[in-house]
Amino acid sequence: MTFRERTLKHLGIFPQSVPLKISFEKEQKFDGYTGHIISYNLEHNERVRSILLIPDSILISSLSMQEPKIKPKTPQSSKKHPAILAIHQHNGEYHLGKAEPAAWDINGKIIDLNPMYAYGRDLAKKGYIVICPDLLCFEERFDPYFGIPQNSGLTYEVFEFTKRIQQGSSLQAKYLHDMSKAIDVLCDLEYVDTSRIGVIGHSLGGQTTLYTTWYDERVKVGVSSCGFGTMETIIRNKVSHNKAAYIPGFSTYADTYDTLCDIAPRAFAFTSGVNDYLFPIDGVREIEQKAKQKYAELNASDKFMTHIFDGGHCFDDEAKEKVYAFLERL
Repeated sequence: MTFRERTLKHLGIFPQSVPLKISFEKEQKFDGYTGHIISYNLEHNERVRSILLIPDSILISSLSMQEPKIKPKTPQSSKKHPAILAIHQHNGEYHLGKAEPAAWDINGKIIDLNPMYAYGRDLAKKGYIVICPDLLCFEERFDPYFGIPQNSGLTYEVFEFTKRIQQGSSLQAKYLHDMSKAIDVLCDLEYVDTSRIGVIGHSLGGQTTLYTTWYDERVKVGVSSCGFGTMETIIRNKVSHNKAAYIPGFSTYADTYDTLCDIAPRAFAFTSGVNDYLFPIDGVREIEQKAKQKYAELNASDKFMTHIFDGGHCFDDEAKEKVYAFLERL
């Protein structure tokens, strides 16, 4: 049994895929790009909203708000453009999700979005089509039964995790399904070059980037900021992580470096701070060393990059400059 086959088995049952049925609901003009609120199906009886950012350089015509189910059209439809899935962080801020990477609070209820994590907006300004979804348990995907996100987010996350384990699945399997549906959305857009799709994320978004890049081979390049370490060192240091980090039985046959090595030779970059207590640096270094060796064996060393910096858990300008340049290989 290959690593992929075994890991898919341990991830458990995946949700059943359903037709997307994309609707464009609203647009707003920003400096250099236009934001669109879109909705689509994830599962039977589960429909979500995400943010789609379209650069002005693509020359998308305005939406007709009288016909919200009609996709924007491209006057020069023969040209295709690279696209990015931008996944938000965790940070215990369950009221935040897609708003942070998109730098757009579509409901007008969030104060002081941190520009450090507005990588979706950054990349739209650089000419990429960008989709920013909510992960389950965050922003619009929080169950009000549990109260308000700021007080009860962890309770809801634990509930979703344990429910899925009981049902023979995992929260990671749900995240992978949902992120692949977001990639389906990108592939459904006539102006997206489906051979040039990337994923980027910080923290939980970086972890999800790693697994989405591994799971969905349509992804040609992944970029993770402070997103992972070895599970061995995380457990050794008694670090409690987000619940999607835990795949039942994973540590009995593998560790995080196996996931990254299985992505090779597709392009991948990751950043990590030496003082990031969430990911002990010796585990991060081990991942770096094993991945470098794997990419070298496949004559693909130019498709792997790391930026390990003297700092903590962040995605600063220096790190972003390096990984944005790496993304240009799309």
